[in-house]
Amino acid sequence: MESEKTPAIRQQTSTEVAISQPLQSSVKACLSLLRSQRLSKHKDTEEICPRALALRSNNRPAEISTIYNLALQAELVQCKDLSLLNEVKETPTFSILEQAWGLEYVSRVLIKTHLLGVSNFVGVKTKMEDWQMDELCDQIAMEYDDLNVLEFICFCSRLRSGKYETFYGTIDPAQITKSLAEFYEDRRDDINRAWAKAEKERQDREWEESRKNAISFEEYWESLSDEEKEKSGYMKLLFAKKEHEDKRKKRGVGKVVKDILLGG
Repeated sequence: MESEKTPAIRQQTSTEVAISQPLQSSVKACLSLLRSQRLSKHKDTEEICPRALALRSNNRPAEISTIYNLALQAELVQCKDLSLLNEVKETPTFSILEQAWGLEYVSRVLIKTHLLGVSNFVGVKTKMEDWQMDELCDQIAMEYDDLNVLEFICFCSRLRSGKYETFYGTIDPAQITKSLAEFYEDRRDDINRAWAKAEKERQDREWEESRKNAISFEEYWESLSDEEKEKSGYMKLLFAKKEHEDKRKKRGVGKVVKDILLGG
């Protein structure tokens, strides 16, 4: 009986290496470009970098994980308006955290910790494979890098409550990504609603201020010099017309009719 032979590993020829290197370089360049565009997608790079540097100077990754811990999933179930979490400007986004400590911390530590917390809470029998969980976390970190940490924890809280997809015995990565897309739409709607409300209140305040500071036409006309009144022929006509209407109101409708009939 012949012994089994281990197949020899084929080595790349120098020609194949020469061809593959430019291709690998082009892929790396493409990924580098996509990353730079993603990090500056929502805010100006010059604004993000100081925040990331300050975060890295004043904190350690372990401290961030301690602050934004699993217990918050139970606490944030009371959040009904996502614009409130978005307005907590001190809360770092995934993008800022990535600049401070790299994508691996955001994905494999922060996001993974909270998704594992959801998985343990819902008590599914079949959990995701490690490679599925890792790739899911990477995708979330890159696709939703404008989410801040509190918003993502609130998403996990809503997953636990069954607000989006329901898990039956297993957690499918596609269920998580579909649920996160729905959550992102809810977040956008809440932010837009809050903005519209604030804008209306601002316009109402401005209108009230302008009404208080407004002067009547008579006051404006009297404030003009004789020369300005002469130059403003149209305004003079308006003022004469208004004076005539005021006289008609004072004399009464009956007197006006009488004047018309008698030619007064």
